Amino acid sequence: MTAQVQSLMQLLAAANFEFPVVVFPAVDAEVGEVLEADAYFVPPGEAVAVSRRLAQILWPAGFAPDTVLPGIVQDFEAAEGREQLPREAVWYWPPCEGVQWPVPGS
Repeated sequence: MTAQVQSLMQLLAAANFEFPVVVFPAVDAEVGEVLEADAYFVPPGEAVAVSRRLAQILWPAGFAPDTVLPGIVQDFEAAEGREQLPREAVWYWPPCEGVQWPVPGS
């Protein structure tokens, strides 16, 4: 795990972000090499608010050294999205008692 990814995980934990987030290297057509940071299992009615909150939380580590592109994966897209993740993907799991999050790759 790179120092930037570790910093992103610490920011998510400090904010007690309520959704799982996966961070992985990707290539954006306009920006080039980036880190994607996607919140998973986001209900459709909360997509915009969760996306904004994720961007605000990750902002302090959003450009050093790679640009971070925050996004969301809604409930109905989650299984397909997990199947397409690279091996380098790193997950943040929120501390939620009684919540059973689906395991990546299942």
